Amino acid sequence: MKIKNIKIRNYGPIEDFSFSPGNFELIFGLNESGKTAIVEALSSVLFQRRSDTLRYDKPENVKIEIEAAGKLHVLPSKKPGVELLAGETASLMYVQASDASVFEAETQNRFWDGLKLKLTQAGPGVSYTRIIERIIDRVGLTLKNREWKKEKKNIIDHETKRLDDLNDFLTEIGKIEQDRVELAKLKDRLKGLKRDLATIEKFKAYSIYQQLRNWFDEYVDKRNLLNTYARYEDRYLEQWQQLEAQKSSWAKNEEMLAKTQNDIKKIEEELGDIRAKDKLIKDAGFESAEETQLQAQKEPSFLYSAMAFLGGVIALIISIAFKVTLLIPLLVFGLSIILFALFLYKKAAIQKLSYAKELKLETAKLIFPEIRNLSELSEKIALVRQGKIKKETIINEKTDLIKNFSEKKVFGDIEKALSELRSKTGLAELSQLKEKIDEKTAVLRKLGELGGKIHGMLGEKDDGKWGRLIDEKKVGKPDINFDASREQEVVEKIKGLEDTIFEKDKAIKVFEEMKRKTYNVLDDHRAFVEYYDLKKRIENYNLEKRAALKAAEIFEQMSGELDDFIQNITEGKNSLSDYFRLVTDRYDEVIVRDRDFIAVDKQGLEYPGDDLSSGAQDQLLLCFRLAALNRTYPDGIFLILDDAFIFADWPRRRKLAELLKNFVQAGNQVIYLTSDDHTRELFKECGARLTTI
Repeated sequence: MKIKNIKIRNYGPIEDFSFSPGNFELIFGLNESGKTAIVEALSSVLFQRRSDTLRYDKPENVKIEIEAAGKLHVLPSKKPGVELLAGETASLMYVQASDASVFEAETQNRFWDGLKLKLTQAGPGVSYTRIIERIIDRVGLTLKNREWKKEKKNIIDHETKRLDDLNDFLTEIGKIEQDRVELAKLKDRLKGLKRDLATIEKFKAYSIYQQLRNWFDEYVDKRNLLNTYARYEDRYLEQWQQLEAQKSSWAKNEEMLAKTQNDIKKIEEELGDIRAKDKLIKDAGFESAEETQLQAQKEPSFLYSAMAFLGGVIALIISIAFKVTLLIPLLVFGLSIILFALFLYKKAAIQKLSYAKELKLETAKLIFPEIRNLSELSEKIALVRQGKIKKETIINEKTDLIKNFSEKKVFGDIEKALSELRSKTGLAELSQLKEKIDEKTAVLRKLGELGGKIHGMLGEKDDGKWGRLIDEKKVGKPDINFDASREQEVVEKIKGLEDTIFEKDKAIKVFEEMKRKTYNVLDDHRAFVEYYDLKKRIENYNLEKRAALKAAEIFEQMSGELDDFIQNITEGKNSLSDYFRLVTDRYDEVIVRDRDFIAVDKQGLEYPGDDLSSGAQDQLLLCFRLAALNRTYPDGIFLILDDAFIFADWPRRRKLAELLKNFVQAGNQVIYLTSDDHTRELFKECGARLTTI
């Protein structure tokens, strides 16, 4: 049995969708592209899924063609001509996104009964569990306790009370010692109240025990659930966020690195010019600012030298003319000659210094064309030296910055670290890890609340001792439930009844006169007729209850006799155990005990299904679907999967894909819907046909 064609119009985001799926079909589309609408349309038409569970209500324009036994059948149809799983067992043929369960807790029994009926080739019918529920409900009993429902119990209690009243009335008629009869009844009622009081005390103890037991069971469940969240750690979340931030900023760092390298190149070019100018300064001999300066000299006055020389000549002439001694004139004349010679020497030195200064200025202008005098040269040299130091400092700083960039993780390292985090957590996205940590926090918070309650009741902090302490408080459940708050009321009734018994001895005659009014009896004949009618109805109630309980017992025995059929799913080739062993390489066997899955590892240790990780649970239930469909439809059937691998790690995803490939090769059809790129590539490698929406 295979789906040959699907047509969907105007449903959710889908306007017009028509395609013919292959035997191994992968439908790929991004979120909100219509995958959910396709799954809901298929499940609504094929498996009569309730409209209140659909996101887009019941589809109206859907047409599905199915080939079975060489014939083509069109759905929906009043007489479909093909037999598909329905009700509780329909979940075997499709998996909703992130929900791989095959039954809910309240429908577990109906699921197994429905599957076993299908395996016995009994055809469509009502499961034994549903038959039992209908019988119990028709009689007016509760399914859980097999006691009367509240409405019918009120009727029976009312009629029973009326019957008791009439019985009292009829018993009293004609009796001489009616006072003793009445007293006996009062004493019986007193005993009943005392029994009620004892039962209330027992019920209080039972209620406390039951409350503790419920808290502790929930505490253990939450603690076990916490183990499934062990891989979701806050430090992984922090690392993931840091890596995403590094990944986001990497492009900016690359841009900044390129800019910094260009800046260094430009500054090095500028530094080369400065260094060349500095070399010219050194080659010109301008090693320091002092060397650029030539001491300015004042040129001696020619007038003074000439006058001194003329004075010496005049003194000599006068000496000769007047025949005065020549010593002093000669001395003056010689001194004037020396002064004149010094004048000539000084003037020549000053002219040489001026020439050297002009030569230095011309040399300096070759280096600094803009200077006007040597006094500006020292400032220019200082600026060159400062510029050289500044440029070298900037280059060193930017080189260090480049070195700092090169020491950071490259993009490939970031992706590798992200891949390692995905492997550790089994999750593909950061948002999924945040969600899991939030769930883990909620479990821890609930554990704290339950632990506080249990500790408050037991006065013991060690949760390892709680189970034993609770078991020590175990009390059997009373036959009748009582409201513990009525304890004081019952005590007061007992006291009141004891007082009444005392007073009844005195009031017996008054009671005889008022009994007709008290019991609402008009005459004795009508009392007899009403009494026997009530008695017959109450007997019929009891007969109906016994008959219903007996019928339920018989159907439960019949249901139990069908358990052997389930073994065909869990054992042998292409069985649940065979598939699960292939996928996990850890568990050798899967058994069904008390209608629950038990995984057995290579050491023989047993793990209830609820103790497995969420991913392992999904994988077990997918293997169960394949094994059950192989047994139920040996001639071939289709299976619809909506991202069924969402919690599987990468190695197991590949094994699951291979398992589906083998399932298809055995004559079946698989339609898998996903928005995950990795899953798409994996299915393409396994030979699946790809349809993109």
